[in-house]
Amino acid sequence: METTSHSANVLANPTYIPSIGAVSMAGPCSLYSRGHRVHPIQMRVVSGHPSWKPATITEVEGNTVTFESEGMEFRLWNHDADLLTGMRDVAAIEPLAVVEWTVVHRLLSVTVGNRALVVYLSHHPHTECKPFQDAPPQTATPQN
Repeated sequence: METTSHSANVLANPTYIPSIGAVSMAGPCSLYSRGHRVHPIQMRVVSGHPSWKPATITEVEGNTVTFESEGMEFRLWNHDADLLTGMRDVAAIEPLAVVEWTVVHRLLSVTVGNRALVVYLSHHPHTECKPFQDAPPQTATPQN
């Protein structure tokens, strides 16, 4: 099993998996669209939603994850290849890991206890990652 810097963190330190609610992993991308980050409000909406179904991750290749759910195979994209690899690794080595998929919301989740890794998936990259912008410089306007 190949590991990356992200998955190596998961393998070395299982508490690296964030608590549910901290679903947006730190990274250079600021987008919340398909294939990018999961917005906290989006996660709150789907938490406990009946559309979650059991899934099995079968392969991660770069930014593409392949998994099975309800007899169907899905091959979808996410901008964070390291996070996908970390999810695969946790699902493979952690006996208590629960992998679930919601086709309605296009989220794939690997949960262990009250901690989860969650990704927002897309059929292909819709948009390139957008880096966070620094705050614009403050300019003082003289007051008369």
